[in-house]
Amino acid sequence: MGISAVVATVLLLFLTIVAALSIYQFVVPFVKENLYKSTECLPYQNYFSFDESLGYSCYNSTLQRYLISVKAQQEKDKEGKVNGFNLVFIRTGESKSIGVRAQIPSREVSMLEGGNIIIPSEGDILTYMINPGIIYDSVEIYPSLSNGRVCEKMSGKIKLSTCR
Repeated sequence: MGISAVVATVLLLFLTIVAALSIYQFVVPFVKENLYKSTECLPYQNYFSFDESLGYSCYNSTLQRYLISVKAQQEKDKEGKVNGFNLVFIRTGESKSIGVRAQIPSREVSMLEGGNIIIPSEGDILTYMINPGIIYDSVEIYPSLSNGRVCEKMSGKIKLSTCR
């Protein structure tokens, strides 16, 4: 004794709908999350830049530190969503990343003017003293968002030299 063709068709239809709904519940959130992550940093890609107008962005041999001036874009709506930046120092065959976050002390980072570490806001230029430990050829800057994500697209890059 078997099942009728109508019952078999209904069961197959039911199984197809259940399978489609199960896939939908998994795929849609997965795709949405990955789309958000891939576009989340786009508005902040050029938020920070290096500013060489103050005569810094160089290695000071007396202080044995890099003096790096960083400028923030003049866009108030992005200010609260950025909590700092990462500096990636590069030389042939080697790189070192140093995170700079507001109010978080670091042995590698200090403000040129002293005091607590602050992040430049809308149009500000701040100068940091950085001690990466060895001499590097260039440095790149990557925004860090308040949700903890460090963007993968750099905001700027400069070649490093010795201060005059």
